[in-house]
Amino acid sequence: MKAYTLQHKIARIIAAIADRLNVSQQQALLIFYRSKVGEQLHNPATGLHLMSDAYIIDEFMMNFNFPA
Repeated sequence: MKAYTLQHKIARIIAAIADRLNVSQQQALLIFYRSKVGEQLHNPATGLHLMSDAYIIDEFMMNFNFPA
């Protein structure tokens, strides 16, 4: 996947995560990049970059540890 295409995909995912978690996009960006899903998305060997935005967002949400 071309870098600019991946960047657009990540931007859409960050916006959706911000909406779901009711946080700013900047906060969502930090949360996402500290997550395992964020790490996997940048590793072509995982194939995660080939999945739909919805799938990646759901995967993130399932693995997100909500603060107590």
